[in-house]
Amino acid sequence: MKFWQSDHVFNHPWTIVSSAFWRKYPNDYSTSVVGTDTIDRYIDDDGKLHSTRLIISSWKIPSFMKYFMPSPYGYAVEYSVVDPVLKTLELRSRNLNAASLFSFVEKVVYSEESETETKLSHEARISCHACRLLDRKAEEWIESTVDKNAKFGLLGLSSIINMVESEAQMALKAVDEFASDTIKAVDEIAIALDGFKSDTLRSVEGLATETMKSFEEIKNEAQDGMGVIGEEVDRLRTDMLDTGIKST
Repeated sequence: MKFWQSDHVFNHPWTIVSSAFWRKYPNDYSTSVVGTDTIDRYIDDDGKLHSTRLIISSWKIPSFMKYFMPSPYGYAVEYSVVDPVLKTLELRSRNLNAASLFSFVEKVVYSEESETETKLSHEARISCHACRLLDRKAEEWIESTVDKNAKFGLLGLSSIINMVESEAQMALKAVDEFASDTIKAVDEIAIALDGFKSDTLRSVEGLATETMKSFEEIKNEAQDGMGVIGEEVDRLRTDMLDTGIKST
């Protein structure tokens, strides 16, 4: 049996690293992984995300192992749990094909080390039981292959992390620009409303002035009319008195 272990710290927040993990394949470095397929996914009552995936890999199997593993493709099932509260992403995987000849069990944990750092703990247990003469050699080959693929995996994930971080920065920039444009638009609307308010007040004041002026003119005309009527009444009264006197 062989036991392999490795640790690494990413200088990126856990949210960025965990987001990049789900986009890890394909990448230009981890060419051994040829495909993934999500079999099951759900969120439990505690808000944890549970996923089950099928991982398909292509390994350049050495000649002494081809008798036991004729297919160049390896199939593994991966179980993962994401805890957004504790900020951990833990996954376990094991081989499906040739399980009667060898066992490959892998555990990977991404955990928050600090607000700007994420720790990766990676370990694997390898056990071959196909042939006593070849088991040790097979375990050593699998261990060296795991070590090599893990290094390429770090490079691949780092490239995805940089891409995700760049996308996040672009999204934040777009949000800032949208907020700035929105504030500018609101300010322009406020200025327009103030202008409309001022024009409306001026119109109302002008209308009120014209109305008062009209009322004054009507009042004056009415007063003038009453004066004329009074004069006419006095004239008629005088004429009537004169007529009466003449009659007498």
